[in-house]
Amino acid sequence: MEGVTPLIQTTNGFFIFSLQAKLFVVSTQKRLEIKLISDKNDGFAIDNAGVVFYKFVTDEKTEGYYLNFHNWLINKIDPSINAKIYNCEKSLLVTTTQKTKLIPCYIICGIPYVFSDKQWMVGTDFLLYSDKQLEIKLYQTANESKFSYKVLN
Repeated sequence: MEGVTPLIQTTNGFFIFSLQAKLFVVSTQKRLEIKLISDKNDGFAIDNAGVVFYKFVTDEKTEGYYLNFHNWLINKIDPSINAKIYNCEKSLLVTTTQKTKLIPCYIICGIPYVFSDKQWMVGTDFLLYSDKQLEIKLYQTANESKFSYKVLN
């Protein structure tokens, strides 16, 4: 479809993608099967074992959930940042890569929150990507985001 760009991510034999406010997962472990996770998707990020996603409750309100790929259970997550999301024009839910670990992060009005143990915690540095050779960080200034990188030996 013209003008439609799906967001696709992968982890441990699963493809997760969002298309027109719907969130799907495809498992490659047994046979290819597409499952609808949410028909009201607002955003998602993955870790190595599942997916954090927010779905619309109303036009102004979303709620966070976590789907664990090992047992297919969906649990509501800590709502402590919901009010911050609603009151901020600029927010972004992203998956960061730190060595081989995938970590969901939510940037809300320039403040990074890291997802750990089904709750959001304020992060200090916002490390978008790291491996043996490279680190990429995101810095927020008054009106814009800036990236920095460091080549590691």
